[in-house]
Amino acid sequence: RELSVTDPWSPEQNVRGGTAYLKRLLDRFGDLELALAAYNAGPEAVLQHSGVPPYAETREYVRKIRCLLDGGCEEDGELDGRPVRIERGPDNRIRITTSGAGG
Repeated sequence: RELSVTDPWSPEQNVRGGTAYLKRLLDRFGDLELALAAYNAGPEAVLQHSGVPPYAETREYVRKIRCLLDGGCEEDGELDGRPVRIERGPDNRIRITTSGAGG
């Protein structure tokens, strides 16, 4: 409710809620890696560990997203087995698109 998501199965509401939540975390932590870690493990875990928690899943999540955004790792271009295309628009916004197994 706090993020105006009334139907979590609605792709539009889900994306809007997720991006609003990530924005809040970016504002709160002021650091992309900490915000990504909080998105994955929860803000309390980031506060408790004074940084990215030592959870393998969270560290891998942060690494994957940073690689996708920075374009500097061998996994770039694939997420969960699906091709990923990352573009930065003229307004400097990042657009990430994926396609399913069939293309």
